Amino acid sequence: MVEFSQKIFESELFQKLNACNVTPDQPMLLRGISGSLWAFAAVALFRQANGQVLVVVDDKDRAEKLRDDCISIIGDANVRLCIVEPHHVSQSMDMSSPLSQIETLKALQANTPAIYITHATALAFGVPDQKEFSHSIIELSAQTEHPFEQLLQKLSEYGFERKQFVETYGDIAVRGGILDVFPFIGEYPIRVEFWGDTIESIREFDVLSQRSIRELQSVSIIPDVFKKTIPENETEEPQKKKVSLLSYFASSATLLLEDSSLLKKEFDEFDSEGVQTDFLFDDVKNESEKFSRFSHSLLQHADV
Repeated sequence: MVEFSQKIFESELFQKLNACNVTPDQPMLLRGISGSLWAFAAVALFRQANGQVLVVVDDKDRAEKLRDDCISIIGDANVRLCIVEPHHVSQSMDMSSPLSQIETLKALQANTPAIYITHATALAFGVPDQKEFSHSIIELSAQTEHPFEQLLQKLSEYGFERKQFVETYGDIAVRGGILDVFPFIGEYPIRVEFWGDTIESIREFDVLSQRSIRELQSVSIIPDVFKKTIPENETEEPQKKKVSLLSYFASSATLLLEDSSLLKKEFDEFDSEGVQTDFLFDDVKNESEKFSRFSHSLLQHADV
């Protein structure tokens, strides 16, 4: 596999790609990328840019397949997926979508170099602005004061549900001064032991055995910022500012965009179905023009 991949990266197409010098004012038009070559193109650009690369394909299924292909080449530490879909009451909630969104926002907030993969209509819906997202992260440290009841209230407002035992993301359980919480980022739930309002210890633990895995000095609890609830004493939640996912990217990021006609088609389908989006295709197009970008074309003459 390594030898095969190396031959692809050394091919004429990828030699030309590596030699390209793109800027926001001088985008590059590509042709001839299909199937798994999209993953190789994304990895090549990532290695060349040594920063953030955003790949936008036309739909969710292609985004997930591209994520898997990129991971097979470069490993999962350098690949992030952001899936966004309008949720209808009749549909069952797929937890992988909000989890991937939150993980992506967290990585972007930290300006993490990676290949970020999304689909066209994910850009049609807004995300919390960076200040709100940063403010929603709950930081806890051992041997510090943190009002217990206020913490429970904040967790409730951000979509955590109180259960007898935590089982999955978004669950919390309380027994005396012990708080179990399963954040929306992380493999294991967290057990926080309080004495009054003082945090005595923080541990990761196993859901099934309930045994401690390791002790932590601090932890960042990431809520589901897309599911903030309305407090009981309020009749209407204040309108929160939504921004484009593109606003989270550094100005030095590189974009790799699928054929614009395919991307626009996805936006048009929402319009025909009467789905209210936060941004129009032209909004996303204008925002993307702030970045250095490679655009793919199925029909037009291409530079590479």
